[in-house]
Amino acid sequence: MFSLSAQTPRKDSGADGLLSITAIHVGDKVPEDFYTRKYRIFANGETITADLRHLKGKLIILDFWASWCGMCLTQIPKGELLSQRYGDTLAMVLVNTKNRRDDLMKIKKTYNETLSRIGGGSLPTVYEDDYLIRLFPHAAIPRYVWISPHGMVLAITGHTFVNSNQIDAVIDLLRGQGNYE
Repeated sequence: MFSLSAQTPRKDSGADGLLSITAIHVGDKVPEDFYTRKYRIFANGETITADLRHLKGKLIILDFWASWCGMCLTQIPKGELLSQRYGDTLAMVLVNTKNRRDDLMKIKKTYNETLSRIGGGSLPTVYEDDYLIRLFPHAAIPRYVWISPHGMVLAITGHTFVNSNQIDAVIDLLRGQGNYE
């Protein structure tokens, strides 16, 4: 019996016109669609769809988290304080991925019941993400991806490296390279 399945492209092959997303690493530049694609974002109690173009020119730290992750929740207030301290130089963006068993209702509950009490509620979160997790695959959370003002992946770290000393060192390095003039 003759089968046509060998001639039918697999859904993940890219042959059906969909762009494949490959993981990027420290030293790689983020693809342009990192900035231009539309993300679902929960911020200030509202859900919006927006891109990240407004973050170009800033040091970006993506904070991958989940509502059920205790360590994640204890680190989010620290991220909020760092974001406030560094103002227009740093953008902290929380990222909650589809594979973390969260949905918008759980995220809202976490913001309303936990982050409003301990801090961190002013940070926006990308939610139901399936793009950023494919760019930066990882198993453990919290996980932090540091992206330069020009889109270069500088580091992928755990929570112990996200502090003012490290951020100062990175900003000093970036200033020395002419990134903040």
